[in-house]
Amino acid sequence: MQTNVHAAQGRAAGTTPLLFGLSIGAVAALILLAASPALGQGRFEGARPMGMASAFTASASGNGALYHNPAGVGTIFMYSVEGSYQLSPDGFNTLNASIVDSKLNPKLAAGAAYSYEFNSDEDNNFTGHDARVALASPVVPERLVLGVGGRYLSFTQGKEDLLSGFTLDVGATLRIADGFFMGVSGNNLIDPCQGNDADCPAVAAPRSVGGGLAFGSSIGFLISADVRADFSPDDDVRMIYAGGAEILLAQVLALRAGYQYRDLEKENVLGVGGGIKTDAVGIDVGYQRRFEAKEDILNIALQLYFFL
Repeated sequence: MQTNVHAAQGRAAGTTPLLFGLSIGAVAALILLAASPALGQGRFEGARPMGMASAFTASASGNGALYHNPAGVGTIFMYSVEGSYQLSPDGFNTLNASIVDSKLNPKLAAGAAYSYEFNSDEDNNFTGHDARVALASPVVPERLVLGVGGRYLSFTQGKEDLLSGFTLDVGATLRIADGFFMGVSGNNLIDPCQGNDADCPAVAAPRSVGGGLAFGSSIGFLISADVRADFSPDDDVRMIYAGGAEILLAQVLALRAGYQYRDLEKENVLGVGGGIKTDAVGIDVGYQRRFEAKEDILNIALQLYFFL
């Protein structure tokens, strides 16, 4: 049904491991140089990664890659349009639309997304706008994909501007061997509070670095594991450990589950999800339960897509 770096056979075997190492090293260096404390926590991530408890750095692909690892935009040859609704704790609602295209120019895949966030509590009167773009290039075809993403955030409460600024994501996905992948990403590497008031709240974009491994295929059985460090404004570092799995039955029914542990809060998070897919359309549902905080997050996504 689809051809991607997660399932393809290696036709670039003559490329030297040195190039792989230099490319991954360059991305890692950029991530580490920028990894100083910034803002709080972005909310939207997509139904598929949510069902895998956000263990998505190495297995990121399609529209969900816009929120986790921009290199994943270029790992599947597809054209995809997706609309989502997400209900978060405290009555926060998110309407999201995204598009990913790696068919028009397979050497430079592109994606864009927009999220509108609002609170159903009239006394809160919070609204947010989150716009993203991403570019990804298979610098070594079917082996190594590098990606970069830009993000603009604007949040208001009543007539008060809480935040307005830009930030940056970078990432890489490497197929180590058939069915075995590694991913690294740095998210929100530029502080979006620059140019805002000194009390710019920690609401939207934590500076974070992470990596992951994945085994399998997005058109069969896939397991993945992630380790990520989130940097808070108070110089606290939250380590997040996550693992997830996905199975596609009869190329139609997708089932997902995952577990995440956040050491700073000593919090356990369960993710479950599923979906129905055809050659042209699909619907996905993702759910996460944060046990200690007693919070539930539900995401429903309708996706239209076309594979090569």
